Formats: sequence, structure tokens, C-alpha cells
Amino acid sequence: RSRKNFRSSATGETGYKIDEYIGQNQIFTSVLSLAELACWLERNHATAPEAYINTVKESSTILDITEEIATGAGKNLCELRKTAPDFGMIDAIIYTQAASSGIQLLTGDPHFKKLANVEFVE
Repeated sequence: RSRKNFRSSATGETGYKIDEYIGQNQIFTSVLSLAELACWLERNHATAPEAYINTVKESSTILDITEEIATGAGKNLCELRKTAPDFGMIDAIIYTQAASSGIQLLTGDPHFKKLANVEFVE
């Protein structure tokens, strides 16, 4: 099984593609992606948001942030913002975490579309 990082809360066709990856790959999720998912669930008034969070936690390995990842992400963010001025710090941390762990990042976020080590789903 290849190493993929699940970080999407997408629905529809994108959600279906992500479900396929989950079934075929070992999944890693940044602890920060849980915060992003919790926000998305709250913003969209999801029923039983804890169940969504628990599903992600049960189907993936949760990756914590280290000092090395945090400082590396700060450096990477400066570079990433040269081509994407609105690239966010959390996204930079998640990207750096995946890259330094040798994990391919699976996402539908357009900020990541042209970056190395990213599998972009639409």
C-alpha cells in the first residue's frame, strides 16, 4: 500500500475519489486537518460532527506537528507565497509535514495543484 495523506472534506465526485484512496492506501492525517474539518463541519451545520471526526481518526494515522516541521513550514511558506500570495500557514505546515515524511498529499485545494508530491483531486 502506498502512503497517502487524507485531508479533504469533499463531497460528490471528489468525495467518491477520496473514498477509493482510503480503501486502497494507508492514510495519514495531520492533526491540523482535524481542526480544518471541525471548522468545515461547524460552518456547514453538520449533524453529529463528532462522528465525522471519529471516522477520520479511526481510518487514518494522526500526525502531530514537530518543531522541525513548524520551522520548516515557516521557511516554505515564504517560498510558496511567491507564486500563491494567499497560501495559508496551516496549508504550509501540512504540505511540509507530508513532504518531510515522504507522504504524498491528497487534496482538492487549488493552492496545492501544481506542487510536487501532491495528488490533486477535482
